[in-house]
Amino acid sequence: MFWDRQGIEVLVNTTLIFILCEKMRIDKFLQISRLVKRRTAANTLCNRGRVLVNDHPAKPGKSLVVGDRITIISDRLPTEEAQELTYKVLEIPSGNVSKTRAATLYRLVK
Repeated sequence: MFWDRQGIEVLVNTTLIFILCEKMRIDKFLQISRLVKRRTAANTLCNRGRVLVNDHPAKPGKSLVVGDRITIISDRLPTEEAQELTYKVLEIPSGNVSKTRAATLYRLVK
């Protein structure tokens, strides 16, 4: 196994190359999927421990794959309690996507 330049894990067989899984950094995914408005805001959330991937705190460079669960814990406001929203990753995009397609990259679990 080896990694190609786009971060795709590939297995080389004698005649075939099988793509096993695409990966993307959590901060980039949060920005592209529009779950967070800016990538710097995604970095800040990750550094504060407010983003979990599969129930483990995630640093901004954590790689995501299809099927991972992302939990975002909002900051507590004076009038509201903190909210936990969990999403399941359905697709890893290869670049920027439109607003309508961004909503198809994940599904709200709870």
